[in-house]
Amino acid sequence: MELNNFNLSIIQTHMNAYVGWIKHVQNEANPQGFPDIRINPKFELPNGEVFPGPWCRPQTDGPGLRSATLQIYSNILIENGQTDYVKKNLVSLIKDDLDWVLNNWQAPGCDLWE
Repeated sequence: MELNNFNLSIIQTHMNAYVGWIKHVQNEANPQGFPDIRINPKFELPNGEVFPGPWCRPQTDGPGLRSATLQIYSNILIENGQTDYVKKNLVSLIKDDLDWVLNNWQAPGCDLWE
């Protein structure tokens, strides 16, 4: 978003696809046996399925990064009169990830920030 000066006409198609991917991911089963799919670090493209191979898990930075990104996008949409889209599509996704952060901010992980 920043690379495109937060210009909605440039970012909207890609960001709406990202929103769709998050909706898919937050509701996908976790085949790795971790307690929460939101902290899985890697997904297959283009189908969005969980990458089953070896990788450092869990990576607990995902929920915070996703919610921050969606909050920025929400503000851009609201500034452009698309509050209904935000309410319908983004608020629950942001809340879901922020709930994870609130309840697990001290959880161990293997991301770069540890």
